Formats: sequence, C-alpha cells, structure tokens
Amino acid sequence: TILNKCFNDMFFNIFPLFILGNTNLQTKGGSITVDSSDGSLKASTYHGTIDVYVSQLRKVDLKSQKGSITVKVPESLKAYLELSGRKVDVSSEIQLKETQSVSKDDHVTLSGHMNQRDEKDKWIKADTQNGKVCLKSQSWIQSVKLRSS
Repeated sequence: TILNKCFNDMFFNIFPLFILGNTNLQTKGGSITVDSSDGSLKASTYHGTIDVYVSQLRKVDLKSQKGSITVKVPESLKAYLELSGRKVDVSSEIQLKETQSVSKDDHVTLSGHMNQRDEKDKWIKADTQNGKVCLKSQSWIQSVKLRSS
C-alpha cells in the first residue's frame, strides 16, 4: 500500500500495483499503469499513456499531453465524470446520467454522472490533448486476471 506518496520519474514507466490514500504520479516520457486505486489519485505524463483501474475513489485527476488514457471502473461505481480528448469512448455497460458533450477544435469533452446524480465530491477527470480517452467497465477480478495472463 502507498499512503500520501509522490512519485516523479522523468523517462521510465510507473507500475504501482495498488494505491491507497492520496497519491501523485508523474512521468515525462513513460507510461503509468495502476492496477487498483482506492482514494485520491493524480497522474500525469507528457508522452506516455495512462491505464488505471479505479475501485473506490475520492478524486482522480489524469492528464496526458500526447498519449491516450484508459480508465476502468466497476459497473457499480458512483462518480461524476469529465472526460476530454480527441476522441472519448464510453463502453455500453456504463450508464451515464445528465450527460453533456462539447466539441471544440478537434477536442471532445464529455461530462456526466455515473450511477448517481448529486455526488460531486467523488469524481474522475481524464484529459489528453492529442490522445483518446476510454472509459470501460471491468471488475477487480478481471483486472487481476488480465494482468497475470
């Protein structure tokens, strides 16, 4: 477990397995992969991709300048979402309410509530300037099985 940690890496990939508490991950040239996040997570990369499984959350803020972002969540997760990129894909199993989609200069921003309408204290923001944002439904067991195969 990692509590209140900050990892700053210039060029390498960051692969923490499980994050608990408030965590900040940064890399310029590498990618960030998190198998499970329970708490607040801030992750940013310039060239790399971000791939995160969010099991429980408070605040999740993901940014990539040139790479894509994949966020995997359990179907039952309750959160406010703000997803922004050249393209935004949300898997069909995920039910969003009160969605808004804004397109401007080859950039799409999709916002909405997942499995609730009021909660704005628990949110996921994913923003990439030149990549794609994917929101997928996945159980924790599936994420562990996929990693070990």
